[in-house]
Amino acid sequence: MDEDDDFSGGGQKQLDVPAPLSGWAMAGTLVGGLLVANAVGGALMWLAKALAGGGGSAVALFVGSIFLVVPLLMGFLSTLVWRKLPLKLGSLMLLSLANAALGLALAAVFFREGVICLLMAAPLVWGFLLLGTLLGWRVAHPQTPRGLRVSVVPALIGMIAVDCLASHGYQNVVETRRVIAAPPARVFPHVVAFDRIQEPSGFWLCKLGLPAPEVVTVEGTRRDCVFTGNLVFQERITEKIPNKRLTFEIVKQPDHPEILGHAKVIQGQMELIDNHDGTTTLIGRSSYALYVHPAWYFDRWAQAVGHGVHERVFDHIERLAR
Repeated sequence: MDEDDDFSGGGQKQLDVPAPLSGWAMAGTLVGGLLVANAVGGALMWLAKALAGGGGSAVALFVGSIFLVVPLLMGFLSTLVWRKLPLKLGSLMLLSLANAALGLALAAVFFREGVICLLMAAPLVWGFLLLGTLLGWRVAHPQTPRGLRVSVVPALIGMIAVDCLASHGYQNVVETRRVIAAPPARVFPHVVAFDRIQEPSGFWLCKLGLPAPEVVTVEGTRRDCVFTGNLVFQERITEKIPNKRLTFEIVKQPDHPEILGHAKVIQGQMELIDNHDGTTTLIGRSSYALYVHPAWYFDRWAQAVGHGVHERVFDHIERLAR
């Protein structure tokens, strides 16, 4: 497909444009395409959440249609609105980027999405929105068979319905290892609890605002892991083998835009292996469930975040155990 192909070119590339539009009419059509796409996208997001379980913190599933089919449909619809404009393919690509940016901004305002979550979703949203834009560009072509034009929208709506009603459960474990130059007896007390971490997080997402662990307190079997902003992960110790292993389940996690409805941390574990040379291999494991899909995309982000949290805690434990 040549980037110079446009909606007003000659020969076989030409659409049935009744008359040139004035400047104001062109501007109105451009804005109209953005508004129609985002209005439909927002309505489908609410529909997807309702079908997935009502929007509670534990079941507010951001199902795959929101990050796949909905951007695809948004791009498709906006291009149909713009079909009378003399736009080249390069212009459509820039408009799809603006469309994605507007959609993400509206998600932050109306769906209380966190900045980090939107940053993670942005490449996926724009990619599928661009795909929908190109699909609409092709469907609007005068030589596209009428049967294909008629069938595209019902097919997209069907994909959304099937995706919303399908199961989206996904669980995984992130594991991080570190060799610490201290025996298990010196390491284990700081695994159970530790004072406030003074050093800023070196993880790049935390520098952008993602909460980072700061202090861990223990009272009986209750263990609280406090993140920046006084966000508390309330935990219950289920296994405690001195100098060997600490296992805990997450009883309650904070309501935060970067967490709420997107993921749930289920269990954590710290295992210590005595290397019999004065060092300890510390292994951190976090089990989690994802409510954002597609899992193949967002699990890479979850793994990166999990490693970032583990490494910050490991750095502090290593300092304390020296």
